[in-house]
Amino acid sequence: MTRYIYTNAVSREIPDLLQSLLTAELIRPSRQLFLASPWISDIPVIRNRSNEFLVLEPQWARKDINFSDVIAYLIDHGTNFYLETRKIDLNEDFVKAIQSKTSKFFDVRYNAILHRKGLLGDNYYLSGSMNFTYNGISTLDEFLQYTADSNEVAENRIVWNRGWGEGKVE
Repeated sequence: MTRYIYTNAVSREIPDLLQSLLTAELIRPSRQLFLASPWISDIPVIRNRSNEFLVLEPQWARKDINFSDVIAYLIDHGTNFYLETRKIDLNEDFVKAIQSKTSKFFDVRYNAILHRKGLLGDNYYLSGSMNFTYNGISTLDEFLQYTADSNEVAENRIVWNRGWGEGKVE
């Protein structure tokens, strides 16, 4: 249920894990999706150069699918998306990329002292040292913990919901 990932520049483990997680999200979107990353960019997260994911979204034919594409799709299909990041140009570009692809509301919080990093869906939690940037997923030595343990996911959902003033678990 829990996996620890230690990676470096020659590893495809993180990009492959993100592709798997986000593809699963496209098939069965989480009700809530929390993302915390001090630095974030609109990185390619699904390799669709051979149209292997064409069935998920026909408009994504033969191209790398960027993070903002996936997030906007999820928002449009009912996911409540919560993003916590720092207020810097790189992060603003990511927010604007999502906004340009959906007219629906999503929640963004800017936190000047944010250090935590993670992606929390309905059935999994990915956390660790990685920022959601090209360097974070492709070139730096990183440590990640992936868990699908329902108790850990539920515990983190309570913490993250409280952090957003929700104080409840959906």
